Amino acid sequence: MPASLRARFTLLLACAALGGVLVHAAIVQWPLPQALAWTRLALGLGPAWAAPAPGSVAAVVATAAIVLPFCAWAATVALAPLRRVLRAVEGSVMSYRDGDFSLSLVADGQGELGELVRLHNALGDALREQRQHLAQRELLLDTVVQNTPVALVLVDAQGHVAYANIAARQLVFEGRRMEGQSFAALVAAAPEALRDARWRPARTRCSASRSTAPTRPSTCRSAASACRGGRTRCSCCGA
Repeated sequence: MPASLRARFTLLLACAALGGVLVHAAIVQWPLPQALAWTRLALGLGPAWAAPAPGSVAAVVATAAIVLPFCAWAATVALAPLRRVLRAVEGSVMSYRDGDFSLSLVADGQGELGELVRLHNALGDALREQRQHLAQRELLLDTVVQNTPVALVLVDAQGHVAYANIAARQLVFEGRRMEGQSFAALVAAAPEALRDARWRPARTRCSASRSTAPTRPSTCRSAASACRGGRTRCSCCGA
């Protein structure tokens, strides 16, 4: 059977048309009228059966009753490869949706279905390779962030810890996992020195007077005035 879908449907339609013509001729011309007439005469059942006229309703109905079941069977056989490929592609797409890109299909034939299977396998290979590269980059980034000496904590909109590296866990939670914990509760349970360091206001140093002052607007303006007297720029406000 041809591998091309176009060739399959063309052959199916040609066979259906030829079968319809032959069946119609057999009903109205030969051999069905002659066989029925001989049977009735041999059995003494009365006059011979009159065959329907060509193109009549009775002839068309009889032809359809004989040809349509054959056409349905032929269509089922011709479309069986297409149904198999569609089921396989559906299962593969569902596995892609679940994040599994390891499934590949076997290309059967050289027609449209075989080309579809080969393109599907190429797509799966590209997605699998992209997934592997992404996993490698994520692993490298996680390794760098986890081993940095700077404590890093990411908090979601509800105030729960979404991510914490090793330095943050050792600093706040004695090395245990912090994901899902309330960050405010963790800070409240932390040592007093850590709480003071978190809430202590930052202090700046004026480059002119070498004096340290908290970052308050009034103090910053005074420091800026002193700095301008010495024709230097203040390190806290840039004035």
